[in-house]
Amino acid sequence: MLELTAIVVSMALIAGAAILSTGFDVKNVKLNSENVWILQKGTGANLASRFGGVNTVVNELTSFNAVTDPSALIQSTNASLLFSGANSKYVNISSATPTDFTEDSEDAIGLDSSVKSIEVGTDVASLIGSDGRLLIATASETGFQKPSAVAMPTGVERFDATAVTSLDKVLAFSAGSKKVFEYDPVTQRFSEAAESLSGDLSGPFQLASIRDRWALLDQG
Repeated sequence: MLELTAIVVSMALIAGAAILSTGFDVKNVKLNSENVWILQKGTGANLASRFGGVNTVVNELTSFNAVTDPSALIQSTNASLLFSGANSKYVNISSATPTDFTEDSEDAIGLDSSVKSIEVGTDVASLIGSDGRLLIATASETGFQKPSAVAMPTGVERFDATAVTSLDKVLAFSAGSKKVFEYDPVTQRFSEAAESLSGDLSGPFQLASIRDRWALLDQG
């Protein structure tokens, strides 16, 4: 049963788990984690895209590697995912031996379509495909595996945003039904209860899980 208190907000984008950087200046990295990843998206003909590991204790770049056409970098306690090709594929970044992520990377996990919403929990990752399907990936010793599509709840045609709770339950918002659903990756079922929203919603949307509450950001 979904027992989360709803908060609907319309304001500046909530900071997510992704760390994006226009360069490798790590002096302003203020995170609790001792090791984080940063992404530098190349602009111009002579600047390549790269990603690197940062030790925030000593404020030093510990590694950097090339990446082709990066689109997002998402990290959690147990894993870090680097997406490319407009979020159409990703790799699990190895903290011990990070490697370049190029068109020829054999460890890249291809998706059936690009994804527009990505959230990572401890052992579960949830994604919303461009077709509105909810995709779930579970973690293994080598990172998050290729996600699988979840059967849609009755009356729902597409989802628009997702989040993962501290208990690795997946939240999914449908603008069409104006409801937030909870999905249990263990039982592979949606909760029978869903929280309804009222009022005008235009999107795009971002969903966040905050302790025992959730927050929906309407960026319209």
